[in-house]
Amino acid sequence: MFLFLTAYNQLTYDSFHKDAGRIFQTYFLSTNEDGVFKSGEMPLPLLPALKQNVPGVEYAARVETGRKTIISFAGKYFDELLTYTDPDFFRFLNCPLEQGNKNMVLNDLHNIVLSASLAKAIFGEEDAVGKTVQVGKQGNQLSYIVTGIAKDCPQNSSIKFDALANIESSPDYASNSTNWHADTHTAFINLTGNINKTAFAVNLKKFSATYFPVENQNPKNGQAKTQLIKLKALNDVHFN
Repeated sequence: MFLFLTAYNQLTYDSFHKDAGRIFQTYFLSTNEDGVFKSGEMPLPLLPALKQNVPGVEYAARVETGRKTIISFAGKYFDELLTYTDPDFFRFLNCPLEQGNKNMVLNDLHNIVLSASLAKAIFGEEDAVGKTVQVGKQGNQLSYIVTGIAKDCPQNSSIKFDALANIESSPDYASNSTNWHADTHTAFINLTGNINKTAFAVNLKKFSATYFPVENQNPKNGQAKTQLIKLKALNDVHFN
């Protein structure tokens, strides 16, 4: 029974997403003199450019998960996993909101969404929405307004968080927002239902050639020969 449950848990990773068949993680496929390499870490400017320039991308969300962060309220302190992402996050990833509008909860730089368990730990039976919490260490805190409460992520989810904030409010965003060589996060996209996959693949290849031309790749050692942006189906991410 234990082995069965373990196998089931692994094999159903990320299957709770309703539109998993249209959700993909982007990754780099790079080749150089040493071989072929894959990397799921993306630079911050990539996803906005991809959404704007490649037809067929309906929603897109960068997901930057770092160290645990202090979230405090009324003298209570919690060491929690704060994940930074884009406003599209709740529009296509099936992390249901118990409170809040999925189209608006992360629109402002100082919005924050708490998991149901964290909201209960901080506020008890009080309504958390509309309250202001402090994020960061003493003397280096930012204020965030709670705009939503999300159901806790299933254990077998590739994306995990105790709280979610707009990625543009992350500490390193300003310095890396235009840096195409600072890979800081993973990225997920949702493709339109009527997409022509052949045409999309052609456009994605053109996009790769435009933003990652051979002469500009890996400028530190000049070894990279090609660098393509590829897609991995969400259901395959856990095992690959």
